[in-house]
Amino acid sequence: MNRTAFLASWDHLRILHGITTRLVDLIPADKLDSNPIPKMRTPKQLIFHTYGQVLRDITKGLVAGEIKQTDDAAITAIKDKGDLASFMKECWSEADRAAKTVTDAHLSAIVKTPWGMDMPGAMACTVINDEYLHHRPALRLPARARTGRPDDVGLRAQRTRVPPGGARGKLIRRAQSPGAETGRQAGWMPAPGPRLMGRSFSLATRAGRVLSPPAT
Repeated sequence: MNRTAFLASWDHLRILHGITTRLVDLIPADKLDSNPIPKMRTPKQLIFHTYGQVLRDITKGLVAGEIKQTDDAAITAIKDKGDLASFMKECWSEADRAAKTVTDAHLSAIVKTPWGMDMPGAMACTVINDEYLHHRPALRLPARARTGRPDDVGLRAQRTRVPPGGARGKLIRRAQSPGAETGRQAGWMPAPGPRLMGRSFSLATRAGRVLSPPAT
């Protein structure tokens, strides 16, 4: 991986950050410390880990040459949704500033880690992407509890409206027929190609105007 590839990957994360910000906004305030699935991290713990210990700490560590992970006890400073939103914004801003300074030398250098193994900077970038994409879907569970939709948390940029007639009319009518998959609204079908939540770059590009992250 070189700087050009890293920045392209980071721009993809920028889009995902914008979506995650909206997703967290859908989570009810009284569900931040809930466990939708036993032994799974709570929404607050997921954001603390993903944004603090992964996105911010690893990106800054990549530049510094050593990753220093924030202690778990620091999560006590997050009391409510306002604190959580501020935490996400601050972590993203710090990580973004560090990302802009990453060079080819950083990516090829060995980075010290707190996990008992050192790794090349390029591998640290892979960890950031893998961890972010691994944990983010779990945030959809508490958001679904609010929207009441089994397969849609209100992020309609993942879908596209198509006319009731034409070549795809049969597909729409089938989705609306008795026994069809629930959770789809009349006139809505998944957009062509891989869905954005499934790491679709093409859809991310088309939806970039809608899904661009809040100003930092």
